[in-house]
Amino acid sequence: NESMAALALLAIAVWANAAMAGGSFLSGSLTWDRIGATPQLLSSSCDGLVAGGEGVFISNSDCARSLGKVVLTARVVVTDTAIGRTPVAGEQIVLTGVTLDYGDGTSTSTLTFLVQAVSQSIVGSVAIVAVQLVSRTFHSYEGLQQPSVTASLRSTVMKRFSRCSSGATSLCLAPAIDGSTVDSCGASRIDLAGTDVMFDTTISMLGCPTCLPGYDAIASDYSVFPATNHHSPSLAMFPVVTLPSLSNKTQSVSFILPGVDEDGANKAKTCVTSCTNVLTAWDVNSTSSDGSVLYCSSDPVASGSNQGQWSLNANDVSEGGGAMADLQGPLQGSSSALYLLRVKLKDVLGVSSSFEVVLRVCSDLTNFIADAAGIQLLSNQGLLPPVFVSLYPFHSPMPRRIECVVGAACSFEFAAVAYDSSDSSVLGRDRRCSWGLSDANTLGPQSSKCVDNMRILPAGQQVEVDVSQASIQACINSTYSRETNQSTCHVVEEVQTGTSNVAQRRVRVFGGRKVHSYPVEYDIGRRFSLCFQARACSSCCYGPPVCVSVEIVGRPPKVTSPVEIATCDRIVFFSNESAAQHVPGPAQRAACQTLSACWIENSSTSDSSPGFPDLPSSPAQYASNVEPMKYSFSAVDPDVGDTVTMSFLPDPSLSTIFQFDPSLLSTSPSTLHLNSSCNTSQPFLLQEACRFGSIFLNLTVAHKSGASSPLLFTSQGSSYFVSFAPDQTVCFLATDNQALVWGRGLNSSELRCHNLKFQGPPMFVTSSADPLQSPYLTSDANGFGVGVAQLETLVGQEVSFSLRARDPNTEDQVSILLMENPGIPANSRVTQVTCAYNLSSTGDAAQAGTCSDVSNRFSWVPPEDASGKTFRICLIAKDNSNQCNRLQSSELTGGGGRATSVGFYSHSLCVDVLVSPAEVTWLPGTAGSEQGEQVVIYVGCHGQFLFLAAAGRYNATILMADGTSLQEGMSFALAVLDNVTRGELTASMPRGSEGSSVLLCWVAAAVGTGEHTGLIRSQGGNLFTSRRCLQLQVQKCKYCVEAGESLLSKIKSFSIEVNWMRLFAMNANDDQDLHTQRINHPDLLSTQGAQSVINVGLSYEAKNSDTLLS
Repeated sequence: NESMAALALLAIAVWANAAMAGGSFLSGSLTWDRIGATPQLLSSSCDGLVAGGEGVFISNSDCARSLGKVVLTARVVVTDTAIGRTPVAGEQIVLTGVTLDYGDGTSTSTLTFLVQAVSQSIVGSVAIVAVQLVSRTFHSYEGLQQPSVTASLRSTVMKRFSRCSSGATSLCLAPAIDGSTVDSCGASRIDLAGTDVMFDTTISMLGCPTCLPGYDAIASDYSVFPATNHHSPSLAMFPVVTLPSLSNKTQSVSFILPGVDEDGANKAKTCVTSCTNVLTAWDVNSTSSDGSVLYCSSDPVASGSNQGQWSLNANDVSEGGGAMADLQGPLQGSSSALYLLRVKLKDVLGVSSSFEVVLRVCSDLTNFIADAAGIQLLSNQGLLPPVFVSLYPFHSPMPRRIECVVGAACSFEFAAVAYDSSDSSVLGRDRRCSWGLSDANTLGPQSSKCVDNMRILPAGQQVEVDVSQASIQACINSTYSRETNQSTCHVVEEVQTGTSNVAQRRVRVFGGRKVHSYPVEYDIGRRFSLCFQARACSSCCYGPPVCVSVEIVGRPPKVTSPVEIATCDRIVFFSNESAAQHVPGPAQRAACQTLSACWIENSSTSDSSPGFPDLPSSPAQYASNVEPMKYSFSAVDPDVGDTVTMSFLPDPSLSTIFQFDPSLLSTSPSTLHLNSSCNTSQPFLLQEACRFGSIFLNLTVAHKSGASSPLLFTSQGSSYFVSFAPDQTVCFLATDNQALVWGRGLNSSELRCHNLKFQGPPMFVTSSADPLQSPYLTSDANGFGVGVAQLETLVGQEVSFSLRARDPNTEDQVSILLMENPGIPANSRVTQVTCAYNLSSTGDAAQAGTCSDVSNRFSWVPPEDASGKTFRICLIAKDNSNQCNRLQSSELTGGGGRATSVGFYSHSLCVDVLVSPAEVTWLPGTAGSEQGEQVVIYVGCHGQFLFLAAAGRYNATILMADGTSLQEGMSFALAVLDNVTRGELTASMPRGSEGSSVLLCWVAAAVGTGEHTGLIRSQGGNLFTSRRCLQLQVQKCKYCVEAGESLLSKIKSFSIEVNWMRLFAMNANDDQDLHTQRINHPDLLSTQGAQSVINVGLSYEAKNSDTLLS
C-alpha cells in the first residue's frame, strides 16, 4: 500500500510538472466529410448527422442533396493536464481556448469533445494519462462561390511540449539543442516546441459548379472527380509511437503511416507497385522540394558529420497503404524525450489534411524488420519486441489489409509473438530466422525457423497487446474501456494459446455495435486503419506499431437471369477497372449456361404447327419472315439503397453478336426498373424497387444479304441449304451506384458473358442437277424449293423421288417422317433413312451414331383404281433437339410452334402424284355403230370388220359387250400398233345359217402397264367406251363363191337337180342386189379369181291362201 501511494504521488507530481511546463498535446488531426452528398445520413432537421449512432441511416430522407453541408472532425489526444482532471470514456467535455475556423469568415470557439478512451502509460520515467477526444461539427458552405476553403483548428490550451534541455525529467520535444553539438539546421528550423496546436484541412466546394477545381488524368486513373470528392484523407495512429534508439545515420527504423482516403479507388488502375491514393509529405520546414525528405529532425551531430534524414515513400495498399516512414539516426533522446512527426496528407485532387503524432525511443528495444522471408535483426543492442504474425498454417507475416463485405460478419486473427534474439538462439546468432513449419524435430535447437526461436518469458510475464487505438477507429461515437476491454465499435477478443510468449487476438470489425455487429450499407466505401502495439511485459517498452488497413465494400449486383450455375465463375470488379480486361475466355464462357438463339418463323407466314402441311403459297423455309428471339437479362443488388444499372458491352470484339447487321439486333435503351423514378438524380431516397434491373436483347436469326448475319445461305455442288454462323458471345454488366449513394469508394459490377448457339430445324435440300431430289414446284432465288411439285405417272408405272434433309446444327440427329395428313397411297414404300453426309464425323455426335444430313426414297406403283386421281404425299423433317422448346430463365421466346419437346420440325415437303386418266375412244374406220349397223352377209363369204380404239398414254383393249357373242364361223383378232388397238372380226357363215340375224357388240377399255394390266376407268369414272355393234343378216338363196371356184360344181353341193341352165337363168337378170353378180354368158359360170355372190334359188313371199302343197 505504501508503494502504491508513492507511485500515485509521483504521478501527481509528474502531471503537475507537465501542466506547469505547459505541454499536453500528443496527437491530432482535422478532417472533413461532405454529408450533404448523402442526405440519408442527415438528421431530420437536415443540419447534422442522423441520431442513433453508427450504422443508422434514413431509407427515405426528407433532406435534399446539398453539396455544401460538411462535417468537420477534430481528433486529438492530450494528457489529462489539458483538461485538469482524468475524465472517463463516454464523457462529454467542452474545452475552452479551442477555436475552429471554417475558412469562410466564420468560426466557433465552443467545441464539445467526446472522450473515446483513457489510457495510462509510462514514457521513460514519466507516467502519463492519454485522453482520446473527438469532436464533430456541422457547417454549411451553401452559396460559397470559390473552389475551396481551408478550415483550421487552433488551441491555446493544447500546447506542444517544450524543447528538451540537458537533465530534463519532464516530457519534452527532442532533439535537444545545446552548445555541445553543432546544429546545422538552426538557421532553417522553425521551432514548434511550446507552441499552440494548429491543424488545417482543405475543403473542396461543390456548390459552385463554375469554380470546381480542375483535374488531370491521374484523377481519372483513381476514379475520383471534383464532383465526387467528398472526403479529406485521414490517418490514425497511436498518440505515442515507440521506436528503438538509433546511434547514427547509418541506422534507420521504418514503420507505416496508414493514410487513407475514401473517395474513388485506393490505387490507380495503371499502378503496379507502391500504389496508394494518399500522398504523404512532411508538414514542417527543411524538406525536399516534394516534401518527402525531412532533414532536421534527427538528433544534431558533431561538427563535420551529416544529420540523418527522414523520408516518406508510398506504401502499397496491399501492405496497408499510406506511406512508409523511414527515419535515420541518430535518435537517442532521453527517456522523457518525444520527437515530433507532422505530415500533410493529400488526395489525388489536392485536398489535404494535417496529422501530428509524437515518437519516443526506447534503448531496450532492438531494431528489426519482419518481411515476407522472416525476421532480420538490424542492431546488436536490446531485445526483440513481440512481432505481429499470423499463426496459421505456420508463422508468417500478419496481413496488412482486410476487405470486409457488407451484410456479413468480418473478422481476422493475428498474434504477437516473443521471439528469442539473445546470443544463445539461432536468431540472435545469425541475426535472422525464416517463416515456415517447425524444423525442431530434425534440427532441434539449431533450427533457423522463427517458430523454433521463441523466447521463454520469466514467470509472471505475458505478452500484452494494446488495442485501445484499434477499438474505436471509424466509429466517431464509440468508446473504449481499457479496464474492461470493451468497445462500442470493434471487438478485440483474446484467443487462448496456453503460452505466455504468444498473445493471439481475434478482431470482429464493428462487432461492438448494438444494432448490427457487422458492416452494413452505411459503411460502404469506408477505409480505416486498426493499429496495434505489443510488449513482452507490463514494464517493457512497446514495440513499433503494426496497422491493418480495413476496407468495407458493398455486395456487388448479382445477375439473376440467366440463372447462375455452379460451373460458371462469378466475375466481379470495381468501377476503376476496365470491363474488357475481365471478359472471360472461351473455356470460362463454356462453363456458363449456353443460350439458344432460335430461328422463329413469323406465325402469319405459314401454319407453323408441325401436324399440318404448309400452305403451297408459303415461302421457302429459311426465306420466310421471322421474329426475333427475345432475352431478358436481370440483376439484383443485395444492398439497401443501391440502384442497379445494366448495359451491354457493345464492342464486337467483346460481345461478338454486335458484329451482325444492326437491323437484326435491338436492345433496351436503358435499364428497366420496377419503379420508373429510379433513373432520377435522387439515389439517396434508397428506393427498394431500384435494386432490381433488367435489360432486353432482341436477336433475329435471319439472313441479311451482303452483311454479317447469323444465317448463311450456301451450296455444295448442286445442292442448296443453310448453315449458321459460329456460336457468338453476349456480354453485359450489372453495376451498382454505391459510390454515389454513400459518397465513398467505387461502384461495383458483375460481368456475365454467355455463348449464344443458333438453333433451327432441318430443311429439305434441293438439287439443280436432280429435280427429283426433294422435289418442289420451283425454286426461289436462293435455290430453296417452294410450292408443291407435281409428278405424273401411269397405272402400273412406278413413281419415285428421293428426299434429303439437312440440319444447320451438325450435332443434331435428323429424321424424315411421313405426315398422316394427308397420308400416303396404299402399298407405297419409303426406305430407311441413311446418312447422306456426316457433318459430325469428328465430334461427339458422330460417336453417338447421329447424323444431321440424311436421305431416303419414296416409291409407288399406282394400281388400276388410281387412274385419274391425284395423290398428295407430304413429308416433314425433324431433329432431336428440344433447346428451343425448353426456355432458359432469360429466354422470353422459343422457336415457335415448330419447336417441340421431341424436336424442331421443318417446313413440310408435299408432292402431288397425278395418275394419268384413261380416255378411251373409238377411232375413225371402226365398224358398226352404237345402235347396231345392219350388215348383210352371205353363206360362203368371208366378211371382215375393223374396230380401232386408242387410250392416250395407255393401251386399249376391245371386248365383246355383255349379252353378245361370236357365232360359228366367226373370229375376232386384236393387235396393237403405235398405241392403236386394232380388232378385226372375220365372219364365214356356214350352210344352214341362211336367213339368220346376229347382233354383235364390242366395247373398248384402257389397260394398265407393268404389273397392273387390268382395266382402267376413265376420268369420268367409266370403265368402257360406248358400244360398237353389227347386226349381221345372213341372206337366203344366195351363196358366196370363193375365188377360183367353179360355180356349177359349187352349186351341185346344194342340189343335184340344179343344172347350169337353171343357175344361169337365176343370175342372168339383175335382181337389184348390189352384192350378187350378174352372169351374162353361160361360159362365165366361173368367178374367175374373185369372190362372188350368186343366186342359188328364188325367194317367195307366201300369201295368205298359200300352203306348202300349193
